[in-house]
Amino acid sequence: MRWNPHAVDFSFDSWRTQSNWSVDWSWWAKDKRERALSDRTQAFFASQGIESYADQFTLDGKPISNRHSPGLMATSAVASLAANRPIGKAFVDELWKAPIPSGHGRYYDGMLYL
Repeated sequence: MRWNPHAVDFSFDSWRTQSNWSVDWSWWAKDKRERALSDRTQAFFASQGIESYADQFTLDGKPISNRHSPGLMATSAVASLAANRPIGKAFVDELWKAPIPSGHGRYYDGMLYL
């Protein structure tokens, strides 16, 4: 089996981690790094355009797709549970306006959207 050179990129499996730490913060509030992580990811995505940020990036922040995914939109909205900054509401609003995922990627995007 060949090594996937994109395995080091921020991609599909990376999306759900912000949901994990944010729900953890909302239930237990034990690790302040979770707030910092939510603030950091939301600040990055906001800098890319809340309505249009890509769904995959290199670790130095370069987009490697042009798709604005409902799945990443959903986990970015969940990050608002731990975020300290008021920008979180914009992520929740953006998810609220998003249509139910269909077509390509509907299963994974749809599960995260729920």
